[in-house]
Amino acid sequence: MQQTGPAGDYGIDSPGALRGLGLGVAVALLVTVVSGILDHVGVMAVAFGAALLISLIGLELVRSSRVHKLRERVRVIDRLELQGDERVLDVGCGRGLLLVEVARRLNDQGRAYGVDRWHAVDGVVIDAELALRNAHFEGVDHQLDVTSADVRALPFPDNSFDAVVSGLALHHIAGFESRVHAIREIARVLMPGGLVVLIDRHNTSNYVDALRACNLVDVRRSRRIWHLLPPARYVTGTKPAATPVAKQPDADPVPEPEDVVEVTVEPEPEPLPPPLPTPAFPTPAWPAPSSPLSAEQLELSDAVTGERDGAGYEAEDSSSV
Repeated sequence: MQQTGPAGDYGIDSPGALRGLGLGVAVALLVTVVSGILDHVGVMAVAFGAALLISLIGLELVRSSRVHKLRERVRVIDRLELQGDERVLDVGCGRGLLLVEVARRLNDQGRAYGVDRWHAVDGVVIDAELALRNAHFEGVDHQLDVTSADVRALPFPDNSFDAVVSGLALHHIAGFESRVHAIREIARVLMPGGLVVLIDRHNTSNYVDALRACNLVDVRRSRRIWHLLPPARYVTGTKPAATPVAKQPDADPVPEPEDVVEVTVEPEPEPLPPPLPTPAFPTPAWPAPSSPLSAEQLELSDAVTGERDGAGYEAEDSSSV
């Protein structure tokens, strides 16, 4: 995405260094003139060459602040891949370089927030009015809010922002512990799944360690960006998405001793044996027993039986003769 429309005044980076370069050019030119008057050609040539080199460095420094910095802010915000409805925080927003670019990418559902502890930087007094003026000049003042606060104690609740950016600001915080505390605050207000993009010239390895200590993932540091003077690096990281914890089922309450009811469990009856198999042939039906015989019947039965038995014997005897 290319820069479109007018750009605000975001100042010159390292104005002290630029003033020093200007003084060096003035001294080199003075030496050049004096050497020429005294007819010291060699000294004059060296002094003139030094003045020319220092002037080129100064011009490149101005170009970095007026041209390359505006192009780089577009690349920084491109890394966020904004959809338009996000809440984005610029930590150490200063004149609003990144803050205004974020606001340009948002719709009515999105909002950009800038926070800084306004004070003089390199002898130049910076306050919130400069950031608001640049936002108004670029037509996005309705999309952002600016808050004056210490970046080591951000006035926002946890998990407030979809993304957090910071441009060339954190190295102004004095002390290692103070810078680490600012990184912890950035991680605290970042929502799960949110992205942080920091760009700075110094202490970037400390930023990497601090972000990893805050459990951010995919933390990376880029190579030096040489078209920015002094050169800077990117540090990026992502806050891991929250993993839902499965709810454990509530345990059944243990009854109190007086509530325990003694239950007698009857033993289960033994299973019956399997039925016998049906016989292949039908069982004959035996006649029911008759009533007892009378005396006369008994005598008659004995007579008949005796006759039959005697006949039988006789037949057996006769056959044996």
